[in-house]
Amino acid sequence: RSRRQRQMCIRDRAKTLQVYDRCLFAGFHEDNSAFFKSIDIFLLTSYSEAFPLALVEASLHGVKSVCSDLPTIQGVLPNHLVHLYNLHDISMLVQAIQLAQNTSEAHNEAIRIYAQRELTAVSMADKYAKLYKQLHA
Repeated sequence: RSRRQRQMCIRDRAKTLQVYDRCLFAGFHEDNSAFFKSIDIFLLTSYSEAFPLALVEASLHGVKSVCSDLPTIQGVLPNHLVHLYNLHDISMLVQAIQLAQNTSEAHNEAIRIYAQRELTAVSMADKYAKLYKQLHA
């Protein structure tokens, strides 16, 4: 499917679920800084996720996040910096959103600092290089 076809499917699904009027379809942007500055909470409600790059991007912008508790998501941020919920537990999702709403700006800054120290391309490449050297020592 083309990107346009996928976007239309998502829009149609939002209409079917009667949430279309509550959704913002921003489309693709090379620079997502303005987007992340405009949101209060980033939600990652995936059923599967190979690597949650969008969570890394949100974290680099200091945006608090609520995520499903998939193992690949749990490994990105320490538990005290992310609000996790059981995938099929809607009441737990609501609770996680409420907790995220009540976190301080200092929490957002802690997320940003952690992400810039641990989750940039350079820091991740350094970790892989160290691991490679350990495995081949």
